[in-house]
Amino acid sequence: MEKLPPLEKKDEITIGILSEENSPQEKFDEFLVEAIDEAITSLGEPVKNTLYFHLDNDFKINKDTIPEHISEFSDIIHKIFGLGASRLEVKSLKNLYSKIHMNIQGHEFECSVSKWIEMDLSFERCVNNVRKNFLALNNENASQKNYIIKEIS
Repeated sequence: MEKLPPLEKKDEITIGILSEENSPQEKFDEFLVEAIDEAITSLGEPVKNTLYFHLDNDFKINKDTIPEHISEFSDIIHKIFGLGASRLEVKSLKNLYSKIHMNIQGHEFECSVSKWIEMDLSFERCVNNVRKNFLALNNENASQKNYIIKEIS
């Protein structure tokens, strides 16, 4: 069995493993990028590669900066895919929920995509709600950890 070369650090970015050094916001953004990438990958590699190419070249949004440009990203995929973009958004949100291990609460996943659109639940609004809940939960957990450490000391 051939031995693999050691992993190299490129531009001080570690890919794949989230360390505890990352802030909750950075963790959330990584989960969001992965969730969106998985949804787009479901369309096939050529579609995914073409979409990322155009996002980067035409709109100056690379894959890793999508969380900072979620509204623009949503607008772009709606222009490209039409109503099919909503299916990608729902799939991305489902992927995101599974990555951050939050229970799916709310009515946005209990109905069809057309109902989701009809209720005017924008992708940006849903992502921001999930982000807010994730950050609140992480801040609460961090506070509890600090309290436990102080109690033990």
